[in-house]
Amino acid sequence: RGNPVAIARGFLDENRALFKLTSATDQLALLRVESDMQLGFAHVRLNQTYHNIPVFGKQLVVHLDTQENVIAVNGQFAPEIIAETRPSLTQDDAENVALQDLLLDQLEADERATVVPEILKDKTRLIIYVDAYGKATLAWNVTILTDTPLGQWMYFVNARCPVIVHRFDAGETIKQRRTFSADNRATVPGRILIQEGE
Repeated sequence: RGNPVAIARGFLDENRALFKLTSATDQLALLRVESDMQLGFAHVRLNQTYHNIPVFGKQLVVHLDTQENVIAVNGQFAPEIIAETRPSLTQDDAENVALQDLLLDQLEADERATVVPEILKDKTRLIIYVDAYGKATLAWNVTILTDTPLGQWMYFVNARCPVIVHRFDAGETIKQRRTFSADNRATVPGRILIQEGE
């Protein structure tokens, strides 16, 4: 009692078969415990790991009520991962592969003329990337910022060979902002006033 992390891990260990876990201790690393000030609930966030390597985008959240009863578990977990855990590609090589792909394949010629890319070297890390078909790959997660055009590119470079596993522009949604007016009514979003770039 009084230890939401222990309660959450105990619940997951008791229900390993349901979640296809082998060990909540070995496969889940504590991210944080969030307190719900209104309801008095505790939300325990656990990131999935594979041999102590983070699994990108996979997390379970265990929700406890005021009596410390588990009332829900949600999130995503990739069971039965099989992947290499030692890279043969260096961090610098992976960052270079990502940068070349961005400059040569993702940007137009006029964008390449003005772009100033910045690799966030302190953010580069090894992760396990699980694709839509459940295939797991050891990858370098590389983040590249660009100002013209505005972007925050997330790259996943195979850590065993210089191949892009996945990429996306995390700043894409930022560039689609829209401003609305409710015209002094309670109906939202109301009337659109301006869109990105106007």
